[in-house]
Amino acid sequence: MQRKFSKLLGVVLALSVLLSCVMVGTFSLALAEADIAATIKAAAQAYVDEAGNGATQDGLQAALPAGATVESFAISHMLPGAVDNDPDSATRFSIPGKAGAVVAKVTAGGETVTTVSTIPYESEVIEISGVAIAGVSDGFTYDGAGNITGYTGTADKLVIPADYAGSVVDATPFLNQFKVLIVDKPCINVKFTGSTKLVAVKAWAILAYGTSQFANCTNLKYYHSTGEVRENSNSNGSAVVHEQALAGCTSLANMAVLPITNGWGYGNLQWASFRNTTSLPVMYQTVKDGCPDIDMTRNDHGFMGVVYKSSMTPSAELVAAELQAMAGAVEFTAGMTADDVLNAIKASPFLAVFKNKPAYTLAWDGEFDADATDGKFGGDLLLTVGEDTFNLRYGVSKTDSDFDDVDIAAAVKSAAQAYVDEAGNSATQAGLQAVLPAGVTVESFAISHMLPGAVDND
Repeated sequence: MQRKFSKLLGVVLALSVLLSCVMVGTFSLALAEADIAATIKAAAQAYVDEAGNGATQDGLQAALPAGATVESFAISHMLPGAVDNDPDSATRFSIPGKAGAVVAKVTAGGETVTTVSTIPYESEVIEISGVAIAGVSDGFTYDGAGNITGYTGTADKLVIPADYAGSVVDATPFLNQFKVLIVDKPCINVKFTGSTKLVAVKAWAILAYGTSQFANCTNLKYYHSTGEVRENSNSNGSAVVHEQALAGCTSLANMAVLPITNGWGYGNLQWASFRNTTSLPVMYQTVKDGCPDIDMTRNDHGFMGVVYKSSMTPSAELVAAELQAMAGAVEFTAGMTADDVLNAIKASPFLAVFKNKPAYTLAWDGEFDADATDGKFGGDLLLTVGEDTFNLRYGVSKTDSDFDDVDIAAAVKSAAQAYVDEAGNSATQAGLQAVLPAGVTVESFAISHMLPGAVDND
């Protein structure tokens, strides 16, 4: 009996050891798969962190561990936003941007890993030292018709208000004076060809007909077109971008235009509008359903290539990339609910141009934090597109509206120092008040006068 029991115990122990080996092997395999997924995702994010908008499928493939293969790839480019530090919101320059994302399916070790890598949203504050308003500010010279012919002031931002009666006949005398240009008047003749200082332009869409208006402005990064582009607007010379208007603008990073609503689809972009510009493959556009999105890739004729995305069916990866990009740019404001955030993410103007976009669901995956820093919350999102699922992340970056109440301390201090540099011991509270930006009040004032020293040449 003892021998039978010992034999049975031996069988049980052997079986236990065998099961333990199987279980350890199973756990090891699961751990290995987890390690593979984590390694691939980490490598993908590291590559995207470095490549940014320049990420490609080949580049991602080269950055992954041996044995991993990129089966599919999609990118939603990050578009930088910008705002200047003009304390007057009525004349302040701003252009919206968005975050970016890269989504890829990678196979390794018999499993498929979906990577979602983010390209953080970037925004720039353009520092200006002063604002010159046509027809209002001192320093302008005009011809007999009231058109600007020169400027002798020190401001580096030019504003042409809607009620200004003239135009800018020739910007040559002050071509490299202005960093920011705001044109609130439609059908005005403006030409800044060849400026190397101009960084940002916000202009009515319907400018007077002309060619090369901003051509070869090699530091121009932001062009924001305002005002509705009307049906067949091209026929009366009021295209949103005229012939070679932005040709040679090699720093162009973001362009915002209103919906293209005329019958031609691309009639608002004339011949060679973007010849020899930046090679960024996407530009920002506020779109309406069914309107073409615009691909900034140049073709042989020098046009921006126009892609009718409304007739295309985006891949599941591209849907995921667009929604992840929006999730990185939607701002949480007081009173918003979790559903409000989801709806804002789904309202991506880039995804809206696809009439044939596949059905998808986007929902919160677990809990989300409604009390995160700065009044914003974050959480995990689960996206389902057909048979594909994607784990996205909601974590807002700064958006243009973060600068609505731009910090004017720097502008006030700069103006005060410039005044004191000029006035010296004669500085007064009234004098200081006169040079500060509109809306700024000097509440108190004190001066410690400079007393000059002296020495003879004995």
